[in-house]
Amino acid sequence: MKKENIWVIIVVSMIWVLSGCASKEDDIQEIPFQFVEESQEATTINEESSSVAKEHMTEVTRTETETLLETQTPESQKEMPDLTGNTESEHTSSVDLPQETASDIYVGEYNDYDMNEPNLEIQKNEDGTYWIQIGIFRLVFLDDGIGKLVENKIEFQVTAPNGKTIDGTITVEEDVATVTFTSQEWSTYSSVNVYQYYKVSTVPNMYGGLEL
Repeated sequence: MKKENIWVIIVVSMIWVLSGCASKEDDIQEIPFQFVEESQEATTINEESSSVAKEHMTEVTRTETETLLETQTPESQKEMPDLTGNTESEHTSSVDLPQETASDIYVGEYNDYDMNEPNLEIQKNEDGTYWIQIGIFRLVFLDDGIGKLVENKIEFQVTAPNGKTIDGTITVEEDVATVTFTSQEWSTYSSVNVYQYYKVSTVPNMYGGLEL
């Protein structure tokens, strides 16, 4: 009888011990799952908060930028950097000038090397021709020369003091103009038919008016 009681006690004790261990294992297993769920919820909340914060900062930046742009004058807006993140350039290229207004190496006022005074004036006319005035110290002043550009030189005609027409050419290199009289008629005035002048201005100072 005693032995049977002892075995009953032993069996009951073993059942109680095993049930206790199983309960502890269930508790141990439940803790990580609860922790993971809480961590996931916390992460989700943090991500939502971060997203809301980013949207708020973006909205604030956009509002500040628009306010700043509204307070600027048109001139200052051109100098401001692009704060909106737009990388496309809004600057337009400069307008091309018409060929007529482009720089012309022939046009201008030139001094002679004898007196260092203006003695060659070249002006471009609306029709593309050149009005030319040539002065030679103690010799002659020719004021009605008309020339046109042929290849790399101006070919001109001018009226001599005796009323006859004299032909010539003008070339320009490094702001030095070389005037060459090509007509035989020029020998009536001088044995020298080549004269040089250096540019002092890109704006000619013509004398009198030219009757075309």
